[in-house]
Amino acid sequence: MNKYILMTMGISGMGGGQMYIRNKMLYMENQGWKIFVYAGLPGKVVIPELKRFSSRIDPILTSAPFVYSKKFVESYIRKILSDCDITDKDNVIIETGTAHMSYWGELIAKACNGRHICFLLDERNDLLVRKEYIPFFYYKYERNELVGINGKALPLLFRGYKNCCDKEGPALPALCQNVVEDYPIPSNINLTKADYTLGSIGRLEKPYVPYMIEQIVEYVKKNQNKTFNLLLIGGTNDVNRVEEIKKATKNINNLNVVITGYLFPIPLRIFPMVDLFISSAGSAGVSYGQNIPTIALDAADEKPIGILGYTTNHSLYRDGEEIIELAEWLRLIFEENFLSQHSYRPKKNDNFELLKKHDKFLLSCKKEKDYYDVMSIRPSGKDMIKRIATLLIGNMNMVKLKEKINNYRTKSNE
Repeated sequence: MNKYILMTMGISGMGGGQMYIRNKMLYMENQGWKIFVYAGLPGKVVIPELKRFSSRIDPILTSAPFVYSKKFVESYIRKILSDCDITDKDNVIIETGTAHMSYWGELIAKACNGRHICFLLDERNDLLVRKEYIPFFYYKYERNELVGINGKALPLLFRGYKNCCDKEGPALPALCQNVVEDYPIPSNINLTKADYTLGSIGRLEKPYVPYMIEQIVEYVKKNQNKTFNLLLIGGTNDVNRVEEIKKATKNINNLNVVITGYLFPIPLRIFPMVDLFISSAGSAGVSYGQNIPTIALDAADEKPIGILGYTTNHSLYRDGEEIIELAEWLRLIFEENFLSQHSYRPKKNDNFELLKKHDKFLLSCKKEKDYYDVMSIRPSGKDMIKRIATLLIGNMNMVKLKEKINNYRTKSNE
């Protein structure tokens, strides 16, 4: 039997990563594969198709395997193979969506003679991977088993390492923007009558959010004769982020802020209510796909790239576009009629045909199977601290401690 294991840090809440896992799962099931999804971070699963995998959320997976004892990891891998009912006759592919999960994916693939593909869904893996761990990813890169979400992802990861992948790295599309449905608007979304309504789609812990809020507040304060709504479509696992937003927008009489929390699907009827969206990456593509003016923010410097369909086609990184501060873009759009003075190019619709490129990538991998010795990786930084803690209190006590911490964070965010 063909079995496909998807491993990601979280399937709870709502975001581009969760939508990609949902879409890839449906696509592979349609191809006749039996699908298993594993995640580490706890939380309420809101995407209906992913709810059946809630029992496979395990905090053990939130730590790299090399922080645990070898005996514990081998036992845990056997548990996963048993859970998936994997036999010697099965054709098994493991796809991991984050650098962190890729260590587990490699071990599982080795244990069942499967194929492990690292599809890094994060934009800035260079900020998430310690330099001591780079040889593992270089090994996967040489085997054509490592791919990024865009052409810059791998060059950033390998920057300064063996002159690898200097300009453009292998990349695959992550279908994650089909989140809009004709669905009733939740009762907690109360937009007041205003001159302008701004919107943003995405998790509130995204790095650009503080800058976006700061710039919006700056513009709103300069225009006391106008009223504004700010609709934030998204939630967060950061218990402090909502309070930071509320504090930054407090006592601004001409600004009404509405935070929806995790929302799936996004009601189609919301979009005509918004004059301008401000988001990044796939989230920016959602509102652009609904033909609502959308300012895309750069994932590296968090500043505006431009207006999608008007001044740029890039939603993740700029490609020579001039940096104009967000407050100035708001002035140009609302006061200088910028949009009416420029031509507009509608977005091409995404569909599951994009995922056929994933099939082609699989065919490009080295045919002979081989695996990196993940357990030989020497932990460093926070992983070294976790390793020492595990040695002192034991593997399961470490897991229980992580469960308590994660449960506290989840309850604090409710």
